[in-house]
Amino acid sequence: MIAEHLPPAWTGAMAAILGLVLGSFAGMCAYRLPRRKEIVRQGSHCPVCGVRIPPWRNIPLFSFALQRGRCFACRQRIHWRYVYCEALCAALTWACWHKFGLSGALLAGTALCGILVLLSAIDLEHRQLPDRLTLPLLWLGLLFSLTGPEAPFASPADGIVGAAAAYGLLRVADTLWRRLRKRPAFGGGDIKLLAALGAWLGPFGALAALGAAAILGSLYSIARVLGTRTGFHDTLPFGPFLAMGSVCVLFFPDAL
Repeated sequence: MIAEHLPPAWTGAMAAILGLVLGSFAGMCAYRLPRRKEIVRQGSHCPVCGVRIPPWRNIPLFSFALQRGRCFACRQRIHWRYVYCEALCAALTWACWHKFGLSGALLAGTALCGILVLLSAIDLEHRQLPDRLTLPLLWLGLLFSLTGPEAPFASPADGIVGAAAAYGLLRVADTLWRRLRKRPAFGGGDIKLLAALGAWLGPFGALAALGAAAILGSLYSIARVLGTRTGFHDTLPFGPFLAMGSVCVLFFPDAL
């Protein structure tokens, strides 16, 4: 491969640029998927005024900075989801390159992180984790396990056990909580997302991701209560915390 003979700074920059492109696509999907809009055939446009965005005004992050966060036509603020997806995907793709090098694990880690960023953006805005993303993510994890990946990715057996165990654990916990407290502990999307993470990371990786997510979610809830004096019973999207927990397992498996 040509990329193998390039200086590390070049390949790292290429990974970050790839992440920016992936993040731009994720931001577009985060807007269109929950609204059931066309993804492939409809060009980029401002969701407020509908003006088509030319390619030179659609450069990830840079166009946002040059236009000071506003649409070039109607001057309305550009939604946070686009910068969120572009910046995170760029950073995570670079991190995957730094950890895995030029390998199949780089592509797998980038795909996993990109879908997690997309799911997090949708969950933050709409409080939902669509089946059309969580279920393909599960099957992608099982498919990648057939390539015989190294840790932290799961083997085929661990992927199957991880998906089943993660789904069963949260389903049982949610059922018990509903009977005790008369309200759900987890959304159906959270349960399916953890099952997908089990397919990618195995049973222990999924459990570690869940533990990290619970800690991060608890810290956020405490900070939110102290800062805004809201109640602990306010609903909180758990998908972003599961995503953060799985990223911790992906990059720091020995620390969890």
